[in-house]
Amino acid sequence: MRQKLDYTYGTASHSFSKEILVDRVGARISRSRLSNPKVELLIDLAEPQATPSLVAVRTRPAISECTRVRKLRPPSGLLVACGDVASLAAPAIWSRYAIAQVSFSLLAVVIVALSGLYRPRLEPSALDLLPTALERTLVSAAIVSTVVALSHQPLAVGGVLIGALSGMAILVVGRYVTARVVRLVRRVGLVRYRTLLIGAGPQAQHVARALAVDPTYGLAVTGYVADLVVTPEADRAEMQDIGVPCIGDITFLDGVLADLQPEVLVVGSSGFSDSDVSDVLRKVRFLRCDVFVIPRLLDGRLHGLERIGAVPVARVTRNQRSRIALTAKRLLDICVAVSALAALAPILLACALAVRIDGGPGIIFRQVRVGRDGRRFNFLKFRSMNPETVQAGDTTWSVANDARVSRLGRLMRRTSADELPQLWNVLRGDMSLVGPRPERPFFVKKFAAEIPDYELRHRLPCGLTGLAQVSGLRGDTSIADRARYDNYHIEHWCLWMDIEVLARTVREVLARRGG
Repeated sequence: MRQKLDYTYGTASHSFSKEILVDRVGARISRSRLSNPKVELLIDLAEPQATPSLVAVRTRPAISECTRVRKLRPPSGLLVACGDVASLAAPAIWSRYAIAQVSFSLLAVVIVALSGLYRPRLEPSALDLLPTALERTLVSAAIVSTVVALSHQPLAVGGVLIGALSGMAILVVGRYVTARVVRLVRRVGLVRYRTLLIGAGPQAQHVARALAVDPTYGLAVTGYVADLVVTPEADRAEMQDIGVPCIGDITFLDGVLADLQPEVLVVGSSGFSDSDVSDVLRKVRFLRCDVFVIPRLLDGRLHGLERIGAVPVARVTRNQRSRIALTAKRLLDICVAVSALAALAPILLACALAVRIDGGPGIIFRQVRVGRDGRRFNFLKFRSMNPETVQAGDTTWSVANDARVSRLGRLMRRTSADELPQLWNVLRGDMSLVGPRPERPFFVKKFAAEIPDYELRHRLPCGLTGLAQVSGLRGDTSIADRARYDNYHIEHWCLWMDIEVLARTVREVLARRGG
């Protein structure tokens, strides 16, 4: 439904076409883009025959009009790490065990970094996380002392420990200095994060005020997005008085993120549904920003929170699927696939002969499956069933006790031997060892239309095994449950999780629960 309308905004008249995009309770809302690309309207179409009434007007500034923020990732974490190395290594200047002291300082910084303690904090403080950092430093001191003792220098252990304790004392002073430097750099505006607020409720207003008056947070608020249909006019006026412009409606959040490229998101606790934000944050894989959420449960029992002004915020940890981590995953795939193909060669040959004798030619069953980012590939298995046609195999769902499965096929499925040719898929790069199981294009389209977030399974390479499979979701089980497990695995992925799933897979296979 399209209709030509005229509306005067400010001193200029704009012609625009409206199109119904969403349907909300009791009213249809049209989000219409005017001929001026910086202005959009929300129009109430509850009575289609009547003249549409204006619900809201929002101005969408171009990037050049937004708050200009220096595009610089703050080196505060690196600065603190360098300060720690200098502080812990300082006793090497007068110590007889300079090599041990420098080794201790470098090892301590590595352990602290692996613990995530060098991540930039909203409020840099000399005492911020200092007890935890000192604990990690003691661990490194114990390791270095043990190495010194084992290298036939037991008398040197005392000197090494004294140097470590001296370095830890200097570390406290060093942390104070680096915290002051970080606050100074932020105060003078050398380092600022482009920040977008989501929501316009009272807590979001408090956050906006706190960031406006205290530059030591290092956050420069570009604007906010909110549900303009349900957000009270008073809240929007208050945000305007604070100096925070409305960037747009939350319906356009994905577009706003792509246009403005914020470095920090602060998500409020009211004025919108959780799904409005979570769906976008999950789908925008390339989002490279820190996300802070104002928790809805504020009864003092939450731990590990930071704060902006008097409002506690929880940092949402992002899954760091860095290039190095994904390269390590690929190397693991290659090493395990090559080793498994070599070790299991006799079993592969025996299965091939058994399938040939049992059912004749066509030992390997090839089928098109959907992999990462929707890419299709030829999926390999030992033939365990004989579909009447290729199309039937592509569009027919296999269930328990399927009559098309041979006796040999049932045995191979129970032991997962029919899956062994997929090691070649892994070696070729079509699949990974661990990831969501690939599905046929027909069912991918079907399930994506029926199951929320099903298509998000394709954010990582599909796998020979996965978290869903080792959790009992194999064979004729709930597809929705499988999708939830797959998405959990993707969003919390790390290389160690892959190793854990592989170990559980071996246990499942040995227990003959392939299914």
